Amino acid sequence: MKAYFRYSEEVAILTISLFVAGYCVGPLFWGPVSESYGRRPVFVISFIFYTGFQVGCALSRNTGSILVFRFLSGCFASAPLTNSGALLADIWEIDHRGQALALFALMPFAGPSIGPIVGGFIETGGAVSVTSLKSETADILFSFPLSLGVGHSGSQPCSPGCVSPLSSSEFQRPTLLNSCWRRRRR
Repeated sequence: MKAYFRYSEEVAILTISLFVAGYCVGPLFWGPVSESYGRRPVFVISFIFYTGFQVGCALSRNTGSILVFRFLSGCFASAPLTNSGALLADIWEIDHRGQALALFALMPFAGPSIGPIVGGFIETGGAVSVTSLKSETADILFSFPLSLGVGHSGSQPCSPGCVSPLSSSEFQRPTLLNSCWRRRRR
């Protein structure tokens, strides 16, 4: 990006710093909103806007727009950071919650191991392909949960045609899917 936009070193670092600043500001908004309106609307809305702002970064033609889009991307990307722990606590029974949270906590430690591989790809791919890759990844991650049909809250009954996508007998099903799974098997 430095070569394409002819950035100075400070502005190149500012793009990362503004994303992190958005990551710090976003939880101040997303945490209370998820308690008031539910977790699913927060995830869906934040993923839609995050994807849009990543596309905005990919199509930006000047420095100012990239800086604004990076900050806004960080704000909307922080919704999973804020709400994922609460979502796991909502989904998993207390007996299996520790396993789910352990896998969730493992990911930040696995990231630095995989980071150099992804960084090498980014370095050879160029600036536009990096933001395009991020927006495509966000789009896939947004559409995957919706394709499973998962997302009803534990307090509401599931729809009559609801079937759990987790059909393996050796896998412990999450609590929200248990009632739906039992109803369908009868």
